[in-house]
Amino acid sequence: MKSGHDNLDTPSVCLRSPLLVSLILAGAYALIYVSYILLSDAWVDRIAASPQEVTQLQTAKGLLFGAVSTAVVFCFLFFSLRRAAKAQRALDRQRQMLMAAERKAAAGILAHSLAHDINNVLTVGMTNVEMLQMHQTLDEQSTEMLGDIGKSFERIHDMARQLSRIGQANQQHGMTELDLAKVAKQELRYIHAHQSARGCSMDYEGPDRALCRANESAIRELLSNLLLNAAEATGGKGKISLRLRIQDQTIVLEVHDNGPGVPQALRTKLFEPLYTTKSEGLGLLSVKSAVKLHRGQIEVTDSPLGGACFRVSLTQPAPEKNEA
Repeated sequence: MKSGHDNLDTPSVCLRSPLLVSLILAGAYALIYVSYILLSDAWVDRIAASPQEVTQLQTAKGLLFGAVSTAVVFCFLFFSLRRAAKAQRALDRQRQMLMAAERKAAAGILAHSLAHDINNVLTVGMTNVEMLQMHQTLDEQSTEMLGDIGKSFERIHDMARQLSRIGQANQQHGMTELDLAKVAKQELRYIHAHQSARGCSMDYEGPDRALCRANESAIRELLSNLLLNAAEATGGKGKISLRLRIQDQTIVLEVHDNGPGVPQALRTKLFEPLYTTKSEGLGLLSVKSAVKLHRGQIEVTDSPLGGACFRVSLTQPAPEKNEA
């Protein structure tokens, strides 16, 4: 198994060690400055013919060093800040996409729940209509009216079935073969660059390769939300562990943190529509939607790190056997 720290990019290492990077840059600047002073003084002493010329050359080389160092600092700050701004804009866009996906998932789950309730109510009405039609005790006009009521119920039933498919039809066509281990490590690196997770210690435990059939965008959304929630739960300074293992035909993804954990009474409410413990967002609806899309399961337990563990189990279809 490999640690996630071995897979993180160099910029994230710099973000975790600003003091060390600052000391290295300051030391390099001091070395260049001292070397310049010593070499330029030796050069002035060698070519100056009078004290007045020494003064003039010292002033000139001081101005030259100031101009060059100012230009270097300007270029360094300009490109660093531009790169940081570009990265922040990319993270902001990703955050907006995640929030939009959460809203879409909420609409899909609410639509499915509403359709389920409508069908439950319709079942009673349609059953009573069928029973009345079987008795044949009504006159012709009443029988015709009862038939119209039955047809109306059937139309509402068809609309409810269409409503239940909202938010799922497009995703079902996106199932592909992917390396879940590779996706998991990529999302870990990406989220570690997020402003909410930069101060966290993050690692990956699992195989180097884990092939499965899944919807890649839904899996990335699931991982992003779980990792961001874990980072926010630790105040952006805790320990987060992303673990992947394969048990028979089941792939298990776990996100551990050393935050305050989730009280037992709240664990069943986390995935309810519109429930959230945060000031913004729609909770873990998108996670529930992704798990449901893959016919998987999710549970919240205690983590050995001291906080919460979100465990996602995805059952893969058994490989087909070729007959001789």
